[in-house]
Amino acid sequence: MGGDCVGWDEETGQYVLSLGDKDPNLLALEDVTVNGRAYEQGEVLVYEDMKYVHAHESEFEGMFTELPSMFDTFVEFNRLGVPTDKVVTEKGGESGEETLKGYGVAKNTTDNHATEFTSGNSPMVVDYYSTVLLTYQNSSIRQYIDIAPTTQYREYKGGSVYEENGTEYLKVIGEDGYTGELETVENSKGEDVPVTGMMYAAEEPNSSALCIPTNSDPEKYEAAFKFISWAAGPEGQAIMMRGGWRVPNQTDLGMSDAFQNTEDNPVGNVYAASLASMHTYMGDWSYFENGTWIDGWSEPLNGEVRRGERTLDYFLDTYTDMANTALNVMTIRFRR
Repeated sequence: MGGDCVGWDEETGQYVLSLGDKDPNLLALEDVTVNGRAYEQGEVLVYEDMKYVHAHESEFEGMFTELPSMFDTFVEFNRLGVPTDKVVTEKGGESGEETLKGYGVAKNTTDNHATEFTSGNSPMVVDYYSTVLLTYQNSSIRQYIDIAPTTQYREYKGGSVYEENGTEYLKVIGEDGYTGELETVENSKGEDVPVTGMMYAAEEPNSSALCIPTNSDPEKYEAAFKFISWAAGPEGQAIMMRGGWRVPNQTDLGMSDAFQNTEDNPVGNVYAASLASMHTYMGDWSYFENGTWIDGWSEPLNGEVRRGERTLDYFLDTYTDMANTALNVMTIRFRR
């Protein structure tokens, strides 16, 4: 929801840790422009624009529907892996005063997720495309697994589950099944719009790119630029895609039969990988010149908090100022 664990704060003119923000995220019910940034129907506003709309609600009446806040979203996510006898937060729920414990259904963060998945102890895994190719393609379970498309936010009428013969199932809208009707909300134009988000995900941090160093030989700069332009263009990408190890950056190639059906492709459902590649953006790991902004607070978050040894409330009270101080001195190279 809202993308990253940091967001741009217009008042301070810097990125801040947004994990504890309790303002609802916003999903566009129509095409709209906020702060000069254009959004299509189904897009979730970035942190800066979400805060702006909440401060000027009368200007955007009927244009958005509310989604869970960053705080609520992380709490729900964290509850999956926290044991049922441990407290995730004492400031949860609509009142902001509920004590919420873990669900205890996900594997511990210290477990090797690849091993847990290939051994059958975990029914699904979220991983990098390159890891899927190298780890799972060559494993004994290759014939039993597949790649799913990028996740999409949906709200169903009457909730997201239904019961059949005493068993509870998730509602699904797909090519081969229809088990739930989507919730709709009236937008500012009087249209009933289904509450669904676009399929977006942050780009994986080990994505490759062709670059020219700033201190490169001026006499070779033009030749290097021409090569990169060719390699990243249709002709170069058409050659690269033959091995199947990378989804070409040219959309028409990624979705083409030539790439989808090549015998060299090491995965089955290449369509899902291509679809995900079309709907990615630069995540917070790419915003700064280096990654030292996570030093000091990321380990407690991904360790003690994720294991249920500390509440999210404790973490936010203890580490928010530290995180913001670290962010304040970062050299920004990308502002989303």
